[in-house]
Amino acid sequence: MKKIAAISLAAGIAVGLTGIPVHAASPHQAITVRKLAVDAGSFPNGATIMNTNVDKTSAAVNSDAAVMSPSKNSGGAYTRLGSYGSLYEYALLPKFEKALRSLQLMATVFPSSSAAFQAYLFDAAAIQNQGNCQPVSLPSLGVRTESCVSTAQDSTAQGSFMYTVATVGTVEFIVVGLAAADASIHLDLNMTRARAITDVSFLAKHEANHVLHLLTLAGNNTQPTTPQPLPVVKPAPIAAPAFTVTAWVTPSSMSYDAYPTLYVKSAPGASCSASVTYSTGRSPVSFDGSPQTLPANGTASWSWHEETVGSGGTATVDCTYHGQDHTADASFTVQ
Repeated sequence: MKKIAAISLAAGIAVGLTGIPVHAASPHQAITVRKLAVDAGSFPNGATIMNTNVDKTSAAVNSDAAVMSPSKNSGGAYTRLGSYGSLYEYALLPKFEKALRSLQLMATVFPSSSAAFQAYLFDAAAIQNQGNCQPVSLPSLGVRTESCVSTAQDSTAQGSFMYTVATVGTVEFIVVGLAAADASIHLDLNMTRARAITDVSFLAKHEANHVLHLLTLAGNNTQPTTPQPLPVVKPAPIAAPAFTVTAWVTPSSMSYDAYPTLYVKSAPGASCSASVTYSTGRSPVSFDGSPQTLPANGTASWSWHEETVGSGGTATVDCTYHGQDHTADASFTVQ
């Protein structure tokens, strides 16, 4: 298994840079690309390195960067800037709360710190323009970084995905972290988000220090020769996911001493609680409307023993989802 992408993030900007044959390695190249790899022993709880290879063509970079970069043509940009090659590495980490965890690294060596900085600007702009990826600040790494994290859920998968791009001297690197699982598994998405941020932060810090060490050994300047400010590109506003709440009682018309059920349909992952009030103003003693987290099919139910002398009543369901709160009522009659 070369790549795993359980969560599908929206595509970033596409930049049409024409491919140029890859520059031959300069005799003054300070870092051998393969030395940028991270070994399994560098991870505190262990890791399985699934893939490590060096890409020398724009096509190879774009193939490995399919889930690494929001841009559709990082390979073309790297080639144009005279890349010596890109290291691609994929590591599978121990599971977290039944969620698959993985980290991917793409580190590219350029002929100058200015070229590496231009590659960083290219990839950072792609990250900034992802409307469904929320900007996030990493703990201080002492290097330039741009990061965003996305949490998503659909009928097949759920979890969190994070991008970080950074530049150190003549090296630009991207780290992608994933904590995700099949939709049938209950996950706390806030926890997978925090896990993805922690994993990416660890690898980004490790790689930054690793590159700085290699550059120091090579006596290479670690700063761009002509520093340029990162252009201010405001990311698209991130709207909270919209959701609706629908409630109904079955049967909606019942006789005395019935056993009705209240149903709710809303967004998977929403937390919903319920209540029932008869036309007499009383509530059924047997009804327990404790909160339930909606599973992948987005439905939940509460049943009770109806024993009212009234003519009916109203069932109310209140759901909370990503900071939003919606309520739905369902009426029923007693004959």
